[in-house]
Amino acid sequence: PGGNLRDIVRERLVAVMKEVRTASGMKVVVLDKPTVKVIGAACRLFDIMEEGVLLVEDLDTDRQPIPTMEAIYIVAPVESSVKRIIADFEKPKVRDKHVHTMISD
Repeated sequence: PGGNLRDIVRERLVAVMKEVRTASGMKVVVLDKPTVKVIGAACRLFDIMEEGVLLVEDLDTDRQPIPTMEAIYIVAPVESSVKRIIADFEKPKVRDKHVHTMISD
C-alpha cells in the first residue's frame, strides 16, 4: 500500500464505518470538533454516506435520541469529548440502539 496521508485517513474512516453492520444498513456518526476537521480534510460527505451513514451529528449539540439506529462516535482523545459521551448516556432515555466508539489520534 501507500498513498498520501489524506488517503490513509479516508481509508481508515471508511473501514470503521464498514465494520459497523446494521440490519437496516443505516447508522449515525457523532463527531467532536477536532474530528470534524480531520474528516473534512480527509473525505467528502459522499464517502461517509456511501457507507450507510444516514446522519452526521455534532457531539457538542443536544441531539434527539434515535433508539432504532446504531451510532458511531468518532472523537479526539480529550477529556471534554469523553465527558460529553458519558453525559449522553446518563440521560434516562435510550439514546441509540447500539454504540460504537473510535478515539482518533
